[in-house]
Amino acid sequence: MRCDELERDLGCFMDGELAPPEQREVETHLHECAACRSQVEEQRHIKQLLRQSLVPANSSVAPAGLVQRVRAALDDSEGRSGWRFYSWATRTLGRTAVGILVPVAAALALVVGYVETVEPLVNESIVRHQRNLPLEVTGGPEKVQSWFDGKVPFAVPAPRLGPNCPLRGGRISHLGAHEAALLQYDQNGQKISVFVFDAQGVSSPLRLRMPARRMIGNREVFLEDEKGYHAAFFRDRGLGYAITGSVDESDFIELISAAVGQHPK
Repeated sequence: MRCDELERDLGCFMDGELAPPEQREVETHLHECAACRSQVEEQRHIKQLLRQSLVPANSSVAPAGLVQRVRAALDDSEGRSGWRFYSWATRTLGRTAVGILVPVAAALALVVGYVETVEPLVNESIVRHQRNLPLEVTGGPEKVQSWFDGKVPFAVPAPRLGPNCPLRGGRISHLGAHEAALLQYDQNGQKISVFVFDAQGVSSPLRLRMPARRMIGNREVFLEDEKGYHAAFFRDRGLGYAITGSVDESDFIELISAAVGQHPK
Protein backbone atom coordinates (compact mmCIF):
# COMPACT_ATOMS: atom_id res chain seq x y z
CA MET A 1 0.00 0.00 0.00
CA ARG A 2 1.26 3.46 -0.96
CA CYS A 3 0.82 6.59 1.12
CA ASP A 4 -1.74 8.03 -1.31
CA GLU A 5 -3.76 4.82 -1.04
CA LEU A 6 -3.71 5.14 2.74
CA GLU A 7 -5.14 8.66 2.43
CA ARG A 8 -7.98 7.24 0.35
CA ASP A 9 -8.74 4.51 2.91
CA LEU A 10 -8.06 6.42 6.12
CA GLY A 11 -11.61 7.63 6.81
CA CYS A 12 -13.12 4.16 6.50
CA PHE A 13 -10.20 2.70 8.50
CA MET A 14 -10.89 5.05 11.41
CA ASP A 15 -14.63 4.35 11.13
CA GLY A 16 -13.97 0.58 11.28
CA GLU A 17 -15.62 0.01 7.90
CA LEU A 18 -12.81 -1.67 5.97
CA ALA A 19 -13.03 -5.33 5.08
CA PRO A 20 -10.50 -7.47 7.01
CA PRO A 21 -7.94 -7.70 4.14
CA GLU A 22 -7.97 -3.90 3.63
CA GLN A 23 -7.83 -3.37 7.39
CA ARG A 24 -4.68 -5.49 7.59
CA GLU A 25 -3.13 -3.61 4.65
CA VAL A 26 -3.62 -0.27 6.38
CA GLU A 27 -2.31 -1.57 9.71
CA THR A 28 0.77 -3.01 7.99
CA HIS A 29 1.45 0.26 6.20
CA LEU A 30 1.06 2.27 9.40
CA HIS A 31 3.46 -0.08 11.15
CA GLU A 32 6.07 0.52 8.44
CA CYS A 33 5.51 4.22 7.61
CA ALA A 34 6.31 6.80 10.30
CA ALA A 35 4.98 9.68 8.17
CA CYS A 36 1.52 8.14 7.84
CA ARG A 37 1.46 7.20 11.52
CA SER A 38 2.12 10.85 12.30
CA GLN A 39 -0.76 11.91 10.06
CA VAL A 40 -3.13 9.50 11.81
CA GLU A 41 -2.02 10.83 15.19
CA GLU A 42 -2.63 14.40 14.00
CA GLN A 43 -6.14 13.57 12.85
CA ARG A 44 -6.94 11.94 16.18
CA HIS A 45 -5.43 14.92 17.98
CA ILE A 46 -7.61 17.47 16.18
CA LYS A 47 -10.73 15.44 16.93
CA GLN A 48 -9.72 15.24 20.58
CA LEU A 49 -9.21 19.03 20.72
CA LEU A 50 -12.62 19.63 19.17
CA ARG A 51 -14.31 17.25 21.59
CA GLN A 52 -12.65 18.94 24.54
CA SER A 53 -13.87 22.32 23.30
CA LEU A 54 -17.51 21.23 23.32
CA VAL A 55 -19.53 22.40 26.31
CA PRO A 56 -21.11 19.75 28.56
CA ALA A 57 -24.50 18.50 27.45
CA ASN A 58 -26.18 19.99 30.55
CA SER A 59 -24.80 23.49 29.89
CA SER A 60 -27.12 26.33 28.91
CA VAL A 61 -24.68 27.47 26.19
CA ALA A 62 -25.86 24.90 23.66
CA PRO A 63 -28.68 22.35 23.56
CA ALA A 64 -27.74 18.78 24.37
CA GLY A 65 -28.93 17.63 20.96
CA LEU A 66 -26.60 20.07 19.22
CA VAL A 67 -23.61 18.91 21.24
CA GLN A 68 -24.45 15.27 20.48
CA ARG A 69 -24.69 16.00 16.75
CA VAL A 70 -21.31 17.72 16.73
CA ARG A 71 -19.75 14.85 18.67
CA ALA A 72 -21.31 12.37 16.23
CA ALA A 73 -19.97 14.35 13.29
CA LEU A 74 -16.47 14.20 14.77
CA ASP A 75 -16.75 10.46 15.31
CA ASP A 76 -18.21 9.73 11.87
CA SER A 77 -16.35 12.23 9.70
CA GLU A 78 -14.30 10.92 6.82
CA GLY A 79 -11.67 13.20 8.30
CA ARG A 80 -9.24 14.00 5.50
CA SER A 81 -10.10 17.71 5.33
CA GLY A 82 -9.59 18.20 9.07
CA TRP A 83 -6.36 16.24 8.95
CA ARG A 84 -5.01 18.38 6.08
CA PHE A 85 -6.05 21.61 7.80
CA TYR A 86 -4.44 20.56 11.05
CA SER A 87 -1.23 19.48 9.27
CA TRP A 88 -1.02 22.83 7.45
CA ALA A 89 -1.83 24.89 10.55
CA THR A 90 0.69 22.98 12.66
CA ARG A 91 3.46 23.58 10.12
CA THR A 92 2.51 27.24 9.69
CA LEU A 93 1.49 28.34 13.19
CA GLY A 94 2.94 25.73 15.51
CA ARG A 95 1.13 23.35 17.84
CA THR A 96 0.60 25.95 20.57
CA ALA A 97 -1.27 28.32 18.25
CA VAL A 98 -3.29 25.47 16.78
CA GLY A 99 -4.18 24.30 20.29
CA ILE A 100 -5.82 27.71 20.79
CA LEU A 101 -7.25 28.08 17.28
CA VAL A 102 -9.10 24.77 17.09
CA PRO A 103 -11.17 25.17 20.29
CA VAL A 104 -12.06 28.73 19.24
CA ALA A 105 -13.23 27.46 15.85
CA ALA A 106 -15.34 24.79 17.54
CA ALA A 107 -16.85 27.36 19.88
CA LEU A 108 -17.76 29.55 16.90
CA ALA A 109 -19.38 26.54 15.27
CA LEU A 110 -21.58 26.18 18.34
CA VAL A 111 -22.50 29.87 18.29
CA VAL A 112 -23.57 29.92 14.64
CA GLY A 113 -25.15 26.47 14.85
CA TYR A 114 -24.13 23.14 13.40
CA VAL A 115 -25.14 23.19 9.74
CA GLU A 116 -24.20 20.61 7.15
CA THR A 117 -24.03 21.38 3.47
CA VAL A 118 -24.50 19.14 0.48
CA GLU A 119 -20.90 19.17 -0.78
CA PRO A 120 -19.15 17.12 1.94
CA LEU A 121 -21.96 14.56 1.95
CA VAL A 122 -21.77 14.14 -1.82
CA ASN A 123 -17.99 13.87 -1.71
CA GLU A 124 -18.16 11.34 1.12
CA SER A 125 -20.61 9.26 -0.90
CA ILE A 126 -17.92 8.93 -3.58
CA VAL A 127 -15.36 7.76 -1.00
CA ARG A 128 -17.74 5.22 0.48
CA HIS A 129 -18.83 4.05 -2.96
CA GLN A 130 -15.24 2.97 -3.64
CA ARG A 131 -15.21 0.58 -0.66
CA ASN A 132 -15.99 -3.02 -1.56
CA LEU A 133 -17.83 -3.77 1.66
CA PRO A 134 -20.05 -6.87 1.76
CA LEU A 135 -23.79 -6.49 1.43
CA GLU A 136 -25.80 -7.29 4.55
CA VAL A 137 -28.93 -8.15 2.59
CA THR A 138 -29.41 -9.21 -1.03
CA GLY A 139 -32.53 -9.32 -3.14
CA GLY A 140 -35.15 -7.12 -4.72
CA PRO A 141 -36.79 -3.91 -3.48
CA GLU A 142 -39.41 -5.47 -1.20
CA LYS A 143 -36.95 -7.72 0.62
CA VAL A 144 -34.33 -5.00 0.98
CA GLN A 145 -36.78 -2.32 2.12
CA SER A 146 -38.27 -4.60 4.78
CA TRP A 147 -34.78 -5.61 6.01
CA PHE A 148 -34.04 -1.98 6.90
CA ASP A 149 -37.19 -1.67 9.05
CA GLY A 150 -36.09 -0.92 12.61
CA LYS A 151 -32.41 -0.71 11.66
CA VAL A 152 -32.47 2.95 10.61
CA PRO A 153 -34.84 5.65 11.98
CA PHE A 154 -36.77 6.10 8.74
CA ALA A 155 -38.52 3.99 6.12
CA VAL A 156 -36.16 3.16 3.23
CA PRO A 157 -37.63 3.42 -0.26
CA ALA A 158 -35.59 1.71 -2.97
CA PRO A 159 -35.70 4.04 -5.99
CA ARG A 160 -36.04 2.49 -9.43
CA LEU A 161 -33.03 3.29 -11.60
CA GLY A 162 -34.43 1.80 -14.78
CA PRO A 163 -34.80 -1.69 -16.26
CA ASN A 164 -31.05 -2.11 -16.88
CA CYS A 165 -30.01 -1.24 -13.33
CA PRO A 166 -31.51 -3.75 -10.87
CA LEU A 167 -31.10 -3.58 -7.11
CA ARG A 168 -28.60 -6.12 -5.71
CA GLY A 169 -28.94 -5.45 -1.98
CA GLY A 170 -27.90 -3.11 0.78
CA ARG A 171 -26.12 -2.49 4.07
CA ILE A 172 -26.11 -0.02 6.95
CA SER A 173 -23.82 2.95 6.36
CA HIS A 174 -23.60 6.64 7.18
CA LEU A 175 -22.80 10.00 5.60
CA GLY A 176 -21.33 12.57 7.95
CA ALA A 177 -23.40 12.43 11.13
CA HIS A 178 -26.33 10.77 9.35
CA GLU A 179 -27.27 7.12 9.61
CA ALA A 180 -27.80 5.94 6.06
CA ALA A 181 -29.10 2.98 4.13
CA LEU A 182 -26.69 2.06 1.33
CA LEU A 183 -28.46 0.46 -1.63
CA GLN A 184 -26.30 -1.16 -4.28
CA TYR A 185 -27.42 -1.49 -7.89
CA ASP A 186 -25.77 -3.03 -10.94
CA GLN A 187 -25.76 -1.47 -14.39
CA ASN A 188 -24.11 -3.81 -16.88
CA GLY A 189 -21.49 -4.87 -14.33
CA GLN A 190 -20.93 -1.35 -12.96
CA LYS A 191 -21.76 -0.71 -9.32
CA ILE A 192 -24.15 2.15 -8.52
CA SER A 193 -24.48 3.24 -4.89
CA VAL A 194 -27.54 5.00 -3.50
CA PHE A 195 -27.33 6.43 0.04
CA VAL A 196 -30.67 7.20 1.67
CA PHE A 197 -30.72 9.29 4.87
CA ASP A 198 -32.73 11.80 6.89
CA ALA A 199 -31.87 15.14 5.23
CA GLN A 200 -33.08 17.35 8.08
CA GLY A 201 -30.54 20.11 8.72
CA VAL A 202 -28.72 19.70 5.40
CA SER A 203 -28.47 23.04 3.61
CA SER A 204 -27.87 23.95 -0.01
CA PRO A 205 -24.28 24.26 -1.27
CA LEU A 206 -22.33 27.28 -0.06
CA ARG A 207 -19.20 26.90 -2.18
CA LEU A 208 -19.32 28.22 -5.71
CA ARG A 209 -17.28 25.28 -6.96
CA MET A 210 -20.31 22.94 -6.82
CA PRO A 211 -20.41 22.55 -10.60
CA ALA A 212 -24.04 21.86 -11.39
CA ARG A 213 -27.42 22.55 -9.89
CA ARG A 214 -30.13 21.59 -12.33
CA MET A 215 -33.78 20.71 -12.49
CA ILE A 216 -34.55 17.13 -13.45
CA GLY A 217 -38.29 16.95 -13.82
CA ASN A 218 -39.55 19.02 -10.88
CA ARG A 219 -36.63 18.09 -8.62
CA GLU A 220 -33.56 20.21 -7.81
CA VAL A 221 -30.49 18.00 -8.21
CA PHE A 222 -26.89 18.83 -7.25
CA LEU A 223 -24.25 17.16 -9.40
CA GLU A 224 -20.56 16.59 -8.73
CA ASP A 225 -17.72 14.97 -10.69
CA GLU A 226 -14.56 13.82 -8.94
CA LYS A 227 -11.77 11.42 -9.99
CA GLY A 228 -13.86 9.77 -12.68
CA TYR A 229 -16.96 9.40 -10.52
CA HIS A 230 -20.33 11.09 -10.90
CA ALA A 231 -22.41 11.91 -7.83
CA ALA A 232 -25.81 13.50 -7.36
CA PHE A 233 -27.91 14.65 -4.42
CA PHE A 234 -31.62 15.39 -4.23
CA ARG A 235 -34.38 15.44 -1.62
CA ASP A 236 -37.73 13.70 -1.59
CA ARG A 237 -40.25 13.79 1.30
CA GLY A 238 -37.67 14.69 3.91
CA LEU A 239 -35.11 12.10 2.83
CA GLY A 240 -31.81 12.79 1.11
CA TYR A 241 -30.53 10.65 -1.76
CA ALA A 242 -26.85 10.61 -2.73
CA ILE A 243 -26.25 8.54 -5.87
CA THR A 244 -22.75 7.68 -7.09
CA GLY A 245 -21.22 5.72 -9.96
CA SER A 246 -18.55 5.73 -12.63
CA VAL A 247 -20.79 5.16 -15.66
CA ASP A 248 -20.87 7.58 -18.59
CA GLU A 249 -22.33 10.99 -17.76
CA SER A 250 -25.33 10.57 -20.07
CA ASP A 251 -26.11 7.17 -18.54
CA PHE A 252 -25.74 8.64 -15.06
CA ILE A 253 -28.23 11.42 -15.81
CA GLU A 254 -30.67 8.80 -17.07
CA LEU A 255 -30.31 6.93 -13.78
CA ILE A 256 -31.04 10.12 -11.84
CA SER A 257 -34.00 10.83 -14.09
CA ALA A 258 -35.40 7.37 -13.38
CA ALA A 259 -34.80 7.85 -9.63
CA VAL A 260 -36.82 11.09 -9.51
CA GLY A 261 -39.42 9.62 -11.85
CA GLN A 262 -38.95 12.27 -14.53
CA HIS A 263 -36.95 13.01 -17.67
CA PRO A 264 -34.08 15.52 -17.62
CA LYS A 265 -34.71 19.06 -18.87
